[in-house]
Amino acid sequence: MPFGIPLSFFLCADVQQARLPPNSTIDDERTGRKQQKKRMKSLHDMLDRLQPKLNDVVGIEITASSTVLARLHRTERGATLVGADILPAVLQSVEDAPPHPVALDIPSRLRGKYGAIAVNTAQATVRLVSLPGAVDAGSEAKLIEGLGLEKPSDYRIGHKVLVEGHGRSESRVLVVALPEKLAASLPQLLPSGSPVPHSVELSELAIMTAFTSTPAAAGGGSIFIAFGETVTLFAIFNRNALVLVRRFDVGTAAVLSKVKDSFGVDDDTAFGILCDSAFDISSIMKESIGPIAKQIVMGRDFVERRENCRMENVCVSGGLAASPGAMAELTAALGAQPATWSPFDALTDGGASVPESLRGHEWRFAAAIGAALATFGES
Repeated sequence: MPFGIPLSFFLCADVQQARLPPNSTIDDERTGRKQQKKRMKSLHDMLDRLQPKLNDVVGIEITASSTVLARLHRTERGATLVGADILPAVLQSVEDAPPHPVALDIPSRLRGKYGAIAVNTAQATVRLVSLPGAVDAGSEAKLIEGLGLEKPSDYRIGHKVLVEGHGRSESRVLVVALPEKLAASLPQLLPSGSPVPHSVELSELAIMTAFTSTPAAAGGGSIFIAFGETVTLFAIFNRNALVLVRRFDVGTAAVLSKVKDSFGVDDDTAFGILCDSAFDISSIMKESIGPIAKQIVMGRDFVERRENCRMENVCVSGGLAASPGAMAELTAALGAQPATWSPFDALTDGGASVPESLRGHEWRFAAAIGAALATFGES
């Protein structure tokens, strides 16, 4: 299921706004049905021609430290990887993106026809809101109010109905807000030629799209934790449906900084210490991961009671997934050993064309792959 729709920057025709022409008065009912079918087929053919063929898409994740690219091609069997790369950051500050940024220089082998952009920023807000009954025009004010924004007009706000309520049953709605200046700036990274900008979304939503496209999310309850650069995502799925989502403003960069300060080393050495069980960094992990682990346990217990289900697996992605210390902290809190998740599991070829130099960094492509997969799910 694509979760990136709330912030999509669509340039294609909106099929939802299409309307059938009024029916003609035809005496013969059978002839009338045939005429209507012909009109519908003609309309569908026209809309199909208007819709862009989203078979060649490059997913692009914009972060403060890098630009991650994953070009996917859609076939009848599913999505395959054409190529992938990690380039230097294109924005000096994601939080203060200029109205007209320098165009992104994408290598020719990675230039898909369309571009799906995901952005990693702590300035965004994500909420999973429950409303009584069905979602209608009057629900918009309630959804915006639920975000708790001081000035909603400064944000690009969107929502996606995950579960439509009826009568006394509740609707479950994913609501997202991204600073308007950032949402308007990002498509300008692709000002002309290929790829054509198709959508903008949050990295966390793109990662969830990638996760639900893999076998790890199928079946019963699943806990998914993605350690991003500046934000950590925590989501719970039950039968592949999102039932809880949280964002924590603590990511791999913050933990890395504490290791650097504690040992007096550079970034590369600090990351090596994170991934090496020979160093005792338990106090750093308890301080950094401990509060997140407690929130995850509370969320798990709440969902299991409300949904009458059991969490069958815990999947982890991101830089801290390679840290024995971080995994030990999660294992102690959850009473279960987390499994490392790879976004390439969402592809039919398993990411066979990933360059050897990028092996071991599969987690870094989760948002780029998810953003591209979301466009396939829309068309």
